Amino acid sequence: MARRAYNFVDLTGQIFERLTVLERSESDKHGNIYWKCVCKHESHDDKIIFVRGTHLKKGITKSCGCYSADKTKERATKHGMSDKNIYRVYTQMIQRCENTKNAKYSEYGGRGIKVCKVCIPNFETYYEQISNLPNAFADGHTIDRDDNNGIYCFCVNNMRWVTRVTQQRNQRVRKDNTSGTRGVTFDKDSNLWYVMISVNNKIKFIGRFSDKEEAVSARKQAEIDYWHNGKDVNEISNISRHNKTGFKGIYKNKHSYTASIGLNYKSIHLGSFGTIEEAIEAREQAKMLYLNQRTKSANP
Repeated sequence: MARRAYNFVDLTGQIFERLTVLERSESDKHGNIYWKCVCKHESHDDKIIFVRGTHLKKGITKSCGCYSADKTKERATKHGMSDKNIYRVYTQMIQRCENTKNAKYSEYGGRGIKVCKVCIPNFETYYEQISNLPNAFADGHTIDRDDNNGIYCFCVNNMRWVTRVTQQRNQRVRKDNTSGTRGVTFDKDSNLWYVMISVNNKIKFIGRFSDKEEAVSARKQAEIDYWHNGKDVNEISNISRHNKTGFKGIYKNKHSYTASIGLNYKSIHLGSFGTIEEAIEAREQAKMLYLNQRTKSANP
């Protein structure tokens, strides 16, 4: 069977993106013609490469590799902030809400918490919006949702800059909390509800109640008395000068935060956590448990 006629096209002298064809080279065993090309770009000296003709005409090969590298770099640095912490905060927000494989997805996207695409279509818009909020980038402040069951959205004014203490107080109730209210725990031994609150990095015992509603009401009143006093109390007390987090018993490692608590003149390691909020919550729970045990011992 006779082979189909092939119309040869000389590519010599033609330019394809950053490649200029110098001359025809050899063909491979399948009859594909290769061309000797020079890649010219300001990012490097002239480079000679050999490219398959069809790849040149279809735009598959555009350079010696510098074109793809430059495009990747351009995408990563178009706003010039890919190495900044605020960009990591933005990407983590997107991942928690949209990536089903993210470890935090069940607590965010899985609960219906989304990122509003109307007011946050991209990082540049997000950065512009948060920059216009009160206390923007102030020392010790971080981005938070006013309603932690609501979506990430500027349209409904659900985004704000707050201290880490305020953000900690605004967290959801832990899954193992039986009362549904933070700081209210049920003690099976005494059959009573214990109420506590964290003030200036110390756990303050509010009281014991036989009725759950009374306990919850006492906790809410304590929040008004100790927290809603017109200013944010920074929970820093006797913190080591080596502690860079600003929270007693919480330390920053390379990839995590560790929490510890001193009991009976011994330091008890509570674990390593992905965020400072989780570490603070673990330490607060440990302090509540310790105070609970100490209170029962003093009042048998």
